[in-house]
Amino acid sequence: MAADVPDAEATDATDATDATGTTDTVTAADAATALVDPVSFFKLVTGFDPYPDQMRKLSDPKRVIVDISGRQTGKSLTWGVRAMWHTLLQGGLAVVVSRTEQHAMEFFRKSVLHALELQEDLKGLVRRQTLKMVEWDNSGRILCIPSRPESVRSYTPDLLIIDEAAYVDDAVFVAARPALVKSRGTLIVSSTPFGKRGKAYQYYRSERSSVYNTPVTECPGISEEELKALRDDPTMTELEWRQEYLAQFIDEAEQYIPHELLLRCQRLSVDEWHDAGLDGWEYKIGVDVARGGRDETVYCVMGADVEGDGDEIPRVVAYHAHSKRSVTHTAGRCKELSDVYNGAEVGVDAMGVGAGVYDILEEDGYPVVDCTFSGKYKDRVYKRLKTQMDLGRVGLLDERAVMVDGEVDAERERHVRKMVYQFLDLAYEYTKDGLLRVGKDVSRSQRQSGDRVLDDYPDATVMAFDLWDGGGWGFSQIFTGDDLGTSATGHASMLPAGLGGLDDGLL
Repeated sequence: MAADVPDAEATDATDATDATGTTDTVTAADAATALVDPVSFFKLVTGFDPYPDQMRKLSDPKRVIVDISGRQTGKSLTWGVRAMWHTLLQGGLAVVVSRTEQHAMEFFRKSVLHALELQEDLKGLVRRQTLKMVEWDNSGRILCIPSRPESVRSYTPDLLIIDEAAYVDDAVFVAARPALVKSRGTLIVSSTPFGKRGKAYQYYRSERSSVYNTPVTECPGISEEELKALRDDPTMTELEWRQEYLAQFIDEAEQYIPHELLLRCQRLSVDEWHDAGLDGWEYKIGVDVARGGRDETVYCVMGADVEGDGDEIPRVVAYHAHSKRSVTHTAGRCKELSDVYNGAEVGVDAMGVGAGVYDILEEDGYPVVDCTFSGKYKDRVYKRLKTQMDLGRVGLLDERAVMVDGEVDAERERHVRKMVYQFLDLAYEYTKDGLLRVGKDVSRSQRQSGDRVLDDYPDATVMAFDLWDGGGWGFSQIFTGDDLGTSATGHASMLPAGLGGLDDGLL
């Protein structure tokens, strides 16, 4: 692999404005003079000198450039300005692809459109502008397109920027290759890491790529106070810190849910977040009640379109959460959510800290189920969840669901990010009795640091899943031994006579 470049890059465009206060106006003649040098153009557009690492990225002549760097290290600004410089100097087409079209537009907004806002006189070089495209007077264009192979095949770009590339389907890379060969264009692969998988990781490891790797700790634009605030965030797991901010590719050897499996289930999910129950849908709610420390009480809402033309595959459609509150508050929230989601059944651990919540719901006549979170229960339900994920029978939320009117909803995004990293942080082992242990007790983070482990979102999710699984919606469950006759969720078993003793793994 090409040697990593240790120097840091600049902060995001918004930070650049704060650092400089104001920027000088730029005339068309100034821009024309600066176009001969991308570093001078960067300074002209942003109002500050690029850092050494940023200079190398702007001027790098390689046809494949890989930038695997931490969040808040300014990747969007760097590559957005390079796209502007490239299309203003040479004309042609620069295409931006990201994990979703909305994320490509966000990249475009933070870099290209923000640069135009900083320098009003640059707009004199613009022939046409939308939220997805800028066309210059020389016919050069910068364009955002959906992250689909058929969309990529429709263009022959001179410069292709794949933003958040670790999350982009490998088929997009394959579709782009012929067009880049034809145009002899440049491919820029920009991302935070997401497991040792996929084309982004392959390009990162390739000797033919020009590789940059900048952790947030080496970015001069981020102060010690800001770094400390990031590191001390109590909701951040060790895995998230290492991948998202230190820009490290993490080995999947000890992960119970690998990156690729998680992505596959996210792609099965619905496009929209369900704030309330929809007609024709049925819902189940799993509740992981906060035990102490940094735990949150998390409510996972899983639903399926049982009356429409859908596939009836249960999928997560919303998360709700709050910090530690009283038993009566948590029970009240359960009632509220059950009512909002069409009288949804609620799963709570009645033998643990959720016992009081269970009792209140039962006394008040709400449809509550005891999901006793014992070792045997976790062994069964986590095995079943992973099996159904492998079969494409469970959908998880992805980035499409965090958008509201074309903008990223910060609260939804927080839930999805926590779900992703808590699932990825789950390690596993088997006890001497042969039971699967999954969760914080055997987490990779626990072994490495001992203090940054959370599993609230996965536990709430498996409880919601078990209400579907035990209830027979789209699944069949065969229980053995002590489980025969009644599921762990309290539903009556639907086993035909004579099937007792079969291994549930056969289904």
